[in-house]
Amino acid sequence: MKKTLRDRIDELAAMNVKALQAEHVKLFGQPAVSAHRQFLFRKIAWQVQAEAHGWLPEAAVEIARGIARDTPLRARVLANTAKRRAGLPEDQVRRRRSNRRTMRASPWGIANCAKQRQADRRKSILSFLLHEGVPV
Repeated sequence: MKKTLRDRIDELAAMNVKALQAEHVKLFGQPAVSAHRQFLFRKIAWQVQAEAHGWLPEAAVEIARGIARDTPLRARVLANTAKRRAGLPEDQVRRRRSNRRTMRASPWGIANCAKQRQADRRKSILSFLLHEGVPV
C-alpha cells in the first residue's frame, strides 16, 4: 500500500538526526551540511512535498524573483559576498560603504554618530589652526 504524504511527513517527524541524515543522502545524493534536526526535517519534508505535488510554476518563481529584487540591501549582503567570492563582474554585485570605524569609536553609540563626526571635525580644524600658529 502506498503511503500518503501526511504519513511520510509524520515518519520524518519521528526520526532522529542520524535517520534524517541518512534520508537526506538517499533523497539528495549527498550528505547533509547540518546536523540540526529541525532544519533537516523541514528540508526533507519540503523536498518530499515538492516531489508529490510538483514544483512551483514558473509564474510563481518570477514573482519570487521580483520580490527578491526589491529586498533592501542589508538582507542581501551575504548573497553579494558569495557573488564576489565567485568572481562575478562588479556591475552585477552591489556594494555598500559603511562608516563602521566612526560608529565603533563613538562613545555615544550609533544614534549620535553624526554628533561625534562633527566633534571630530572641530578637533581637526582646531589642531590644524594651532599647528599653523593661528591664535584661536
